Amino acid sequence: MIAPCRCRGSVRHVHVRCLNEWRVASANPHSFVKCETCGYTYRTERTALAAWLQDERLILCATLASLLLLVLAGALLPLQPERRLYALVHWRPDMSPTTAAWWGGRCDAAVRGLSVPALGGMYSSIRAAYMRHRGLPLEQQSWAVALLVSVANDGGIVARPLLVGGFLYFAAELFRATRAQCRTLFTRFGERILNLKLDDVAPRS
Repeated sequence: MIAPCRCRGSVRHVHVRCLNEWRVASANPHSFVKCETCGYTYRTERTALAAWLQDERLILCATLASLLLLVLAGALLPLQPERRLYALVHWRPDMSPTTAAWWGGRCDAAVRGLSVPALGGMYSSIRAAYMRHRGLPLEQQSWAVALLVSVANDGGIVARPLLVGGFLYFAAELFRATRAQCRTLFTRFGERILNLKLDDVAPRS
């Protein structure tokens, strides 16, 4: 246990692991660098990995690599699930005059792979909208009413932008999750919080 700030009493000493978990999970971004209670900025010592773990380019590359692996895994799914997707969006690429000449198995595999994050993101975005509006009266659930009416009128056409939006939503969520994971690794391996300096122990005015 260490004393990372000027707090006193029972909250003066904390476990390093508990403090790091709080810094990462806190909704207040300032909590990552200083104590919310006393306002003291933590003394830290960074390791050689620190710069890498906070580099936005690394986070972006890790996100793209994870997304690519997921798409490749989806492309290997059996039983041609993309056929059901084509029926859902009212599109037959093998019969369309603009795509029939060059469309083949690799294109079907690409659609199969891309549909995994697209469907996952579409589900997640709808669920997030539901959670934000949960508990409101039905007349205030305009997003749900608009979605139901649109799907009832022409669900296939509506599904197309929803899938594209779902893919983008999934990619954004994956980027945020990757950044959070890098931040967790940063607190564990890239940065070490030090004990309070003796000069800073003086009572606050």
